[in-house]
Amino acid sequence: MTESPGRRRLKPGARRRQILDVATREIAASGFRGASLAEIAESVGVSQPGLLHHYPSKAALLLAVLEQKSAEDTKLVDEVFADAEGTVGQAITALVEMNQRDPERIRLYTVIAAESIDANHPAHDFYLQRYRSIRRRLAGRLTEDIKRGRLPESLDPVDVATAILALMDGLQFQWLLDPSIDMVQPIRAYFARLYGKA
Repeated sequence: MTESPGRRRLKPGARRRQILDVATREIAASGFRGASLAEIAESVGVSQPGLLHHYPSKAALLLAVLEQKSAEDTKLVDEVFADAEGTVGQAITALVEMNQRDPERIRLYTVIAAESIDANHPAHDFYLQRYRSIRRRLAGRLTEDIKRGRLPESLDPVDVATAILALMDGLQFQWLLDPSIDMVQPIRAYFARLYGKA
């Protein structure tokens, strides 16, 4: 008799990745409060205590999912910025292209971001710090683009970073409602105008 994939004995690292993959789908579909640890455990093929051995609470599992997705985003942007010629526009466009190929990622980000407005939500501080960090990082890279003469000196990097995040979040929400919307083209058009290539 063959063993079901979920019941295979996996190394702890592989099991944690499997749990995160399943939890990502469940949380993206149902939100934090709607997702069930029992259902996640069943889908993975472990007991609920077995799942809690890896992630001691539902909140800890949610934060692990968000941190994994955040690390993937950061890696992609870092790859663009590793090229001294890479601009903020190129990095953000690459990120939006990746996101448009992954509806689950966008749904997870958008659903949990909306839930986290509640100060008691386990992801509240995560999103608060994430937005602050991204704004700061984008503002720093925009400042570099200003110094290199790619952008006008009159631009306020913090204001532009805030507008970029608002544009991305707004497009992602609209796209979840209507997948016929192309998120990439408005982003390209925005940066073409910003960098004076319109």
